[in-house]
Order: sequence, then C-alpha cells, then structure tokens
Amino acid sequence: MEKQLHQRIFQRAKSGEQACISMINDWAKQIAAGLAQIILLFDPKCLLIGGGLSQQGDYLLNYVKTSYLLVRHNDKRLRLLSPFFNC
Repeated sequence: MEKQLHQRIFQRAKSGEQACISMINDWAKQIAAGLAQIILLFDPKCLLIGGGLSQQGDYLLNYVKTSYLLVRHNDKRLRLLSPFFNC
C-alpha cells in the first residue's frame, strides 16, 4: 500500500501537481541535510542511494542533488548514484 502511495505521488509530481512536487522537494532537503553530515564525517567519493524510492532514478536524485548543493554551498565533489547505476 505504501509503495503504491509513493508511486502515485511521483506520478502526480511528474505530471506537474505542485503539492506533490513540494512534498518531494521537502523530502529531498531532509535527505540532503543527512547526506551532508555523512560527507563531513567520512568524505566519500560517491554515495549509492538505495531503497524502494530510489527506483525513481534520476528524477529523485536530481531533487536530492539540487538540495545538497544548497546545503553545502555548491560543493560539487559528491557523486550520487542510484542502485541501478551501470558500473
């Protein structure tokens, strides 16, 4: 049920529904703040983002990257990858 809800939120955001876009953007800001803390502690070259929501691929990662750049003041060292990244 929760997976279906997430899928609907992303579908509606992709079709331009502002409330869903705002919800995803707020969530991405929270993720970016957490990633900033991880990066400060461990200084990784890249982070692999997993979990069910990562199936949204670049759509979600773009929100997270944008939010991260705002939190870290344009620190472009980070590479965020989805688990579907082809190595």
